[in-house]
Amino acid sequence: MEFRVHLHADHEQKILQNQMKPEPEASYLINQRRSANYKPNIWKNDFLDQSLISKYDGDEYRKLSEKLIEEVKIYISAETKDLVAKLELIDSVRKLGLANHFEKEIKEALDSIAAIESDNLGTRDDLYGTALHFKILRQHGYKVSQDIFGRFMDEKGTLENHH
Repeated sequence: MEFRVHLHADHEQKILQNQMKPEPEASYLINQRRSANYKPNIWKNDFLDQSLISKYDGDEYRKLSEKLIEEVKIYISAETKDLVAKLELIDSVRKLGLANHFEKEIKEALDSIAAIESDNLGTRDDLYGTALHFKILRQHGYKVSQDIFGRFMDEKGTLENHH
């Protein structure tokens, strides 16, 4: 292999030199854009500074947000018979993008809900509650069988009309 490289080195160098030669300038083909007479920008940095100011970034609002976060943690962790309301709260917190503040509490609440048999959830005859239970637990990685919807189906496999 080295032998071939030495023999053809001069030939390859000439090829590379020919390939690297710049082509004649074709400036006549390129349309140069003329500079327009634009007026100076009316937007000053003052407008940018005003848009970044928030009246909600002080200690007063930080303390209030911490207090509200603690209250929601208590609501999520509280024992309740109304599991649909708890599932709705967890779903709302997730939809608002605030679930990262309550990960531990949501996990504990969903662990306790997942441990309860679906017949004992209080949603036995409630399609909405059953669907919410199914959706929330599945979103958080719990295994929930789709068979929990069987009691809402007729013989053909379509949803019965429950009012």
